Amino acid sequence: MRILLVEDDEILLNIMSLSLTYAGHKVDSARTLADATHLWMVQPVDVVRLDLNMPVSAEAGARWVADLTRYAKRVPAVTRRLC
Repeated sequence: MRILLVEDDEILLNIMSLSLTYAGHKVDSARTLADATHLWMVQPVDVVRLDLNMPVSAEAGARWVADLTRYAKRVPAVTRRLC
């Protein structure tokens, strides 16, 4: 399974990437929505994991996920907002 991780915290991004790679998944990592968009256009993914606490607003993240549907019929998106 190919997973796109979108996370601005470099340590958390590395931990998740290593864990998922160890579990046998192919992982693409992005620290910004712009980087994630580029990766998405280059290599479609099976799942997107998006941090909603990034410096951009949660609304921008939600719009970004909605925009994915223009390019793919179904892409599960796992989002997380930390309190």
